[in-house]
Amino acid sequence: MKKKEKTPPARIIAYAILGSLLLIFISFMWMNSTINQAEDAQQELLALGEKLCTKTKEQETNRQVINQYRGKDSLFLHKKLESHPLLASEVERLRNKVAASALPEDAIFEKRLQILTNGDNAFSFVESSTEVGKIYKEVLEHQSRPVEVDTADLYTILSILEGSQDTDSRPDLIIADASLEKRKGPLHETWSLTLNIVRREYANSL
Repeated sequence: MKKKEKTPPARIIAYAILGSLLLIFISFMWMNSTINQAEDAQQELLALGEKLCTKTKEQETNRQVINQYRGKDSLFLHKKLESHPLLASEVERLRNKVAASALPEDAIFEKRLQILTNGDNAFSFVESSTEVGKIYKEVLEHQSRPVEVDTADLYTILSILEGSQDTDSRPDLIIADASLEKRKGPLHETWSLTLNIVRREYANSL
């Protein structure tokens, strides 16, 4: 019967070193995986925190908007824009020309004056559609016909829509569509303007 051969000490040492290296490698891989998972978790938490923070800010903004525009005048556009006289300076100049001259070639000014003062060159809005949501109701105010305006009119219209003239009664208004085309008149250039405006109404119970 043969005696069992003893493993040489050098091989034992080599096995021990290899085992230690394997344990170190496994530990390193586990730690690296744990670190990556921790980093991923941290990034997810940061992203979630930013998302919640953004949502909170949006909710706060929504509350501020609701409080700002709740109970505003739904007839604001009809009262402010439809009553605004357009091309007022041109109308005054035309009246002066018509009153001061009776020449046949000046008939164009009288015809132009009639066009601007017969009531057609004025804003007229019609509610064309309505969408009701959880927070607000959206009403599309459609301009029934184009109007002629000058630079002064454009600034006035913008100030009315932005609310710089009357913040107390102005509702939440959004310009959904706008068309502006240049025209050449007998006295100066004008623009043909068409607007479609969305009006948001917030319920008093919100």
